[in-house]
Amino acid sequence: MVPLAAFEAHIVNVTATIERKPCLTYEIRSMGYWKNHPSQRIFPQTVGDTTVANNAEADAVFNLPNNVLANKLKKQLLALKFDIAYFGSGEAIVGGGDSTTLSQLAAQADAALLADPQVSDTLAYYHNLIEEINTSETVSTCDQFFLLCGDINADGVINMPDVTVLINYLFSGGSIPTGVKTDLNGDGVSDVFDQIALSDYLGGQAPAPTCESEPPPSEPANLGASILDAVSPEGDTGLEGEAGAGSEAVPDQTESSTSTSTTNETPVDSTSTVPDSTSTMPVVDPTPTSTEPTPPPSDTTPPPADPTPPPTDPTPPPVSDPPPAS
Repeated sequence: MVPLAAFEAHIVNVTATIERKPCLTYEIRSMGYWKNHPSQRIFPQTVGDTTVANNAEADAVFNLPNNVLANKLKKQLLALKFDIAYFGSGEAIVGGGDSTTLSQLAAQADAALLADPQVSDTLAYYHNLIEEINTSETVSTCDQFFLLCGDINADGVINMPDVTVLINYLFSGGSIPTGVKTDLNGDGVSDVFDQIALSDYLGGQAPAPTCESEPPPSEPANLGASILDAVSPEGDTGLEGEAGAGSEAVPDQTESSTSTSTTNETPVDSTSTVPDSTSTMPVVDPTPTSTEPTPPPSDTTPPPADPTPPPTDPTPPPVSDPPPAS
């Protein structure tokens, strides 16, 4: 029985010998380019049942009328075959989840042209796909959807050459492979900070780049209203009871002073509340009141009268004798 430690070491050694195949990027040119650059064409080529052995025959294909769908496909297919022959891009793939190589795609388009009868939908499919590839400027052996964030030159590895390509792209007008993202810090902009993020990552001083841009934060329309809503979820700010709030007007000062001088009302208790049931805040009567103390009420009630009259003497007073006559 092999010891576990020895088995693990064997697995590590075998894994270390497996090298990841790097992504290869190739240039590619459009049909218009190949019409105007006959010196770079490589012969012979075939498109469907047509053999193209020289520039004259190539020009004849490029000048076919566009009112026939098969002719339009032949033009794009011939340009693709010149791309494969001149740039060696036959092993590049279609991409977008399709692992078909360009050489395989050319063979499938030839078969569509040779079919009897030809199927219009099939011819249109290959024409549109090949035209899109011919105008993409670059193709790759890796699906662009799975490119590593930070792999600027699309070679399957994130290293210092990626920093160089990124600098040339940002500041010198250099080109990068199709589908490569250069917003490496996720701020929505490709600039010098992305180059710094990549350099710091390779130097071990920053996390791996992220190509997922975050949307800018939305600014609330009314910050004050947001704060008040947070305090009072029902929309009640609790300020209706304050003097001057709502639709109540501040009383006229002249009118209030006149009222104070002519009336003697008990001051309003400051803890009274507004009748509105939605408010629980105390209110203060804005009308100023007199600072003089209210005199105590005077006792004006007369004392009760004695209902019993005083006793009268029924005996008449004695009559005095008349004085004697002289």
